[in-house]
Amino acid sequence: MSTRRDFIKTGGALVVGLSLGDAVFAQDQSASTARSLDLKQVDTWLAIHADNTATIYIGFAELGQGASTALLQVAAEELDLDMNQVKAVQLDTTVTPNQGGTYSSAAINRVSPQIRSAAAEAKLALMQLASKRLESPIGTLSASKGVVFIEGNSGRSVTYGELIGDKRFNLPVTGSAPVKPVGQYKLVGSRIPRNDIPPKVSGKYVYMQQVRVPGMLHGRVVRPRGQSGYGVGARVLNVDEASIRAIPGARVVRRDDFVGVVAEREWDAVRAAEQLKITWDIKPSLPGNERLYEQMRSSQTQDRTVLEKGNVPGALSSAPHVVSQVGRGPYHAHAAFGPNCAIADVKADAALIISTTQDIYGTRTTLARVLGIPTEKIQVQYQEGASNYGHGCQDDVAQAAAIMSQVTGKPVRLQFMR
Repeated sequence: MSTRRDFIKTGGALVVGLSLGDAVFAQDQSASTARSLDLKQVDTWLAIHADNTATIYIGFAELGQGASTALLQVAAEELDLDMNQVKAVQLDTTVTPNQGGTYSSAAINRVSPQIRSAAAEAKLALMQLASKRLESPIGTLSASKGVVFIEGNSGRSVTYGELIGDKRFNLPVTGSAPVKPVGQYKLVGSRIPRNDIPPKVSGKYVYMQQVRVPGMLHGRVVRPRGQSGYGVGARVLNVDEASIRAIPGARVVRRDDFVGVVAEREWDAVRAAEQLKITWDIKPSLPGNERLYEQMRSSQTQDRTVLEKGNVPGALSSAPHVVSQVGRGPYHAHAAFGPNCAIADVKADAALIISTTQDIYGTRTTLARVLGIPTEKIQVQYQEGASNYGHGCQDDVAQAAAIMSQVTGKPVRLQFMR
């Protein structure tokens, strides 16, 4: 069983700043050891460790698309490291950079150039350090598996770990460091086994639904049946708290028209959500199934022209044969494959949220408004859960869990129901 302490341990790495003597990109030991999240700093993106491995800080979530492996390929390629020498950490607003939300299949297109540029900057700095250490011009040096050696002199070499292990680069990402030519790629473009598949297949992978923290309560949100509980919402007229009095430890959590229940045991929370009697003021806004397609056609749309080229009416009028067809298909929801889940631990002036959000920084901004807590006091950590096509309820469940934790004063694990 995963504890909060164990979970937080996986959320980052301590990068200690020590002096590198006459190296201009070293940082004195007295400097702060806090993680840099400035996108223009090399230390935001990677850290070289004394054991000659590297941690790569990636701002994109692993949703099953393989980005957590592919982006490590990019970094390892540029640093001349093997795949077993690089690792990433879970997304965390106190640890990983803000690269925006994980949307639109943009991991390689949008994220890899940033990682490649930072890794190239680090590689150049490492080669400069090695040149001084080995007393040989950079042009005579090569690197492989994190070992820098003088070409033609196999007896003289130095590892990245020996050069800067667990120290800061304290270097800006200028974009001017030369990147490796595509023709020299050994990892990028090759078939590398995905690092997330073995633990998933073996059942050792920890999904969001399996995370637990000490002292937490289990929660469930209570809504009216059917679609009327969504969209414009439904107003609460009365809550009969006595209706769940027989369930041990169950209690009602309410803020305005938001109603939920919590209990120490999850099944008690499930039962309480089913048995709680609420009088709702419901104003249905959806048309139902009758004349559904006519309703969809008559609804107001948001139209914009992406490309207009040629004369469509003219082409149709001059065509020797025109075929027209109206096709109707069932409604397809952009929804989660499984019920979304989140854990929130909200204090008076701080909050920790563990969620399957696709945008930890966007979620943090929204939570600041929901909770009335400054953004910098909220920590959001990503934990993979059941994926989805399009938007699921990751942000909804995080906000609901945060409200329930703030009201109860305890950590709350909230899982939505089908």
